[in-house]
Amino acid sequence: MYDKECTTFLNKKNGWFIKFIRFFIKKAFQILVGIALLFSETRLGAQCDSIIVSNIHIEGNEKTKLWVIKNEMRTHVNEVLNINALYQKLDQIQIDLTRTGLFADVKVSTIQDSSQSLHCEFEIVVSLKESWLFFPSIIFDIADRNYNVWWTEQNHSLDRVNYGLQLIHYNVSGRKDKLRLKMQTGYTNKYEFYYYYPYFSYRRNIGAYAGMLYAHSKEVDYKSENNKLVFYRNEEKIQLTRREFYIGLAHRPSSIIFHQYRLEYQYNNISDSIAYRNRNFYGDGNRIQRHFLLSYGFYFNKLNHDLLPEKGYRLAFEFFLRRSFLSDDVRSFITRQEWVYAKKLFPRYIYSSVITSSQQILNNKQPYSLNKLLGYYNNIVYGYEYYVIDGTHMLRVEQNLRYKLFSYHKSFFKILKNEPRIKFKLDASALVNVSTAYVKDKYEDPSNELANRFLYSATLGGELGINNAQKLQLHLSVNHRREVGIFVHSKSTF
Repeated sequence: MYDKECTTFLNKKNGWFIKFIRFFIKKAFQILVGIALLFSETRLGAQCDSIIVSNIHIEGNEKTKLWVIKNEMRTHVNEVLNINALYQKLDQIQIDLTRTGLFADVKVSTIQDSSQSLHCEFEIVVSLKESWLFFPSIIFDIADRNYNVWWTEQNHSLDRVNYGLQLIHYNVSGRKDKLRLKMQTGYTNKYEFYYYYPYFSYRRNIGAYAGMLYAHSKEVDYKSENNKLVFYRNEEKIQLTRREFYIGLAHRPSSIIFHQYRLEYQYNNISDSIAYRNRNFYGDGNRIQRHFLLSYGFYFNKLNHDLLPEKGYRLAFEFFLRRSFLSDDVRSFITRQEWVYAKKLFPRYIYSSVITSSQQILNNKQPYSLNKLLGYYNNIVYGYEYYVIDGTHMLRVEQNLRYKLFSYHKSFFKILKNEPRIKFKLDASALVNVSTAYVKDKYEDPSNELANRFLYSATLGGELGINNAQKLQLHLSVNHRREVGIFVHSKSTF
C-alpha cells in the first residue's frame, strides 16, 4: 500500500523529477558512448598507419551502371589510404557523386573488416537515391531574353511564344550520357540535336559530343539603342536563318580538372531589310556570315555542387577564335575568365562570390551580331534585366548570402521500365545579393549609355533547386537608377 501511494505521489506531484532522472541517464549514456568511440578512433589511429579499401559496396542505383559510379568515385579496391585522409576521402567521394547531377541523395560510410595488422581493411559503402532525369515536355517558351522583358515590354504577347516538343535526358543509357532533341515553331522555328558520351576512351577520361541547330524567324533585333533591343518584323519573309554544326572533345584527367575542345561551323544569313537597317549587323552590309569557331576551355572545379554550392571553388578559362574561311568578314578572339567561391558560414548560412570577365583581344570593330555582352542569355546583372549592354570588355562581380529554408524529398513510382522511380528533390533558399559590373565600349556609342560606367544593384529573393539539375529564382532588385522590379530566372546544368 505504501509503495503504491509513493509511486502515485511521484507520478503526479514530482513528474518533473522522474523526467530529470531519465534525461540525466540518457545524456550520461551518450557521453559514455562518445568517449568510447573517441577512444576507439584514437586506438585505431595508433594501430593503423594506413588502411586498405577491401571492397566497395554500392546500393540504391536503379539505372546508372556500377562501373560509372566507381569511375566517378575515383577510388578502387586495394587502394591504400593514410588513416588521417580517410574521412577527407569519403567527403570527396560524396562531393564527386553529387556533382554528377545523377543523384538526389548520396551517403558514404565505412565498415571495418579487420585490424590485425598495421594495414587495416575497410569496406566503403555508398547509398544512393537516383534522380528522375528524363524530361519529355511540351515547349511553351517565351522568345525574349527573359520573362520580365516579355511580360512588361512586350505586353506578354502570345505572338512571342515558342511551342513544340522537347526531350532532355541526363542519363540516357545509364552511362551519364546526355541527349537533347527539340522541335519548335511559333516565334522561331528551331530544330536542335545534341548528344554527349563521357567515356569515349579506354581510360574513361575522354568524352565526345556532337550537335546541330537549324532556326529561322520573321522578326530580328537588328540593333540596340539606349540599351534596348530594336526589332524589325515582316510576316511575308524570313528575316534571319541560322545553321550550326559542331563536334567536341572533353578530357577529364582527374575529378576536378576538365578540358573542353570544340570546333563549330556557322552559316547564317539575313534579309535585305535587316542589312539595310544596320549595315554592321554582319559588317559592311553583308547578308551572309560564314565562319568557323574554335574554342578551348579549362576548368578547375572543387565546388560540391554547380547550381547550389555550399563549399569549394571553381576556376575557368575560355578562349574563342572566330574566323571566316578565305575572307576577313569575321575575325574575332575573345577570352573569358570565371571565379566562383562558396563557404558554409553556419549550418544554414552559405556565402558565395562570383567574378566573371571577358576581353576582345583584336582591335578590329566587330559586327553587331558578335558584340553582345551583358543582358544576353544568363550573363546578366540582377536589377538590369530590361537592358542590354554591348562592348568589348566586361567585368562582373556578385556577392551572395544564402539561407537554406528547407529540403523536400519524395519518391513516387516507375513510369518506364528502364528508368528510375520518379523522384523530386526540392531545396529552397532565401538570398541576399549585391552585384556590380563594368562594360567597356571603346567605340563609345552615345546610345550605349550603360557602358563605360560602373553598374551596381542589391537583391532580395528566393531560390528553388529541383533534382540537383534545375534552379528557379524569384528576385526583388533595385539598381543604381533606383529602378525596382520583381524578376524571374531559371538555370539548368544542361
